[in-house]
Amino acid sequence: MSVTSKLLERLVAQQLVKYLTDNGLLPDLQSAYRAHHSTETAVLNVLADILLALDSGNLAVLILLDLSADFDSVDLSTLLHRLQISYGLGGAVIDWFTSYLSGHTQQVRTRTTIASLLAVTCGFLKGRFWAPFSFYCTLLTFCS
Repeated sequence: MSVTSKLLERLVAQQLVKYLTDNGLLPDLQSAYRAHHSTETAVLNVLADILLALDSGNLAVLILLDLSADFDSVDLSTLLHRLQISYGLGGAVIDWFTSYLSGHTQQVRTRTTIASLLAVTCGFLKGRFWAPFSFYCTLLTFCS
């Protein structure tokens, strides 16, 4: 990926996270990709909740999910719709996201064959600017 593209994504990510934070659109307990939050703060929050439940005489159960493939399962058209509905994005901003996410193709190649190009309608590349809200968007997409 070109330096220009990476720089553009970083700028968009900063603006988007600022917008989401300023408008209270990120969950309070989301620790990833937020200033003054970390894995440690997430673990401390979970531990505090468990200890409070146990101190109150309640049963505490912890269920852990591996959502490492959340990037792969997001339907792009649903994501764009949810960005409009849940986050209030519109106009030129949603047009930019639509343009940026649309029109991608993929192809499988082996040593002896090359498959036809297929349109990508789900998922986006890992490690790109989507990281700050991909998990939350995934949940919104599945709940729609």
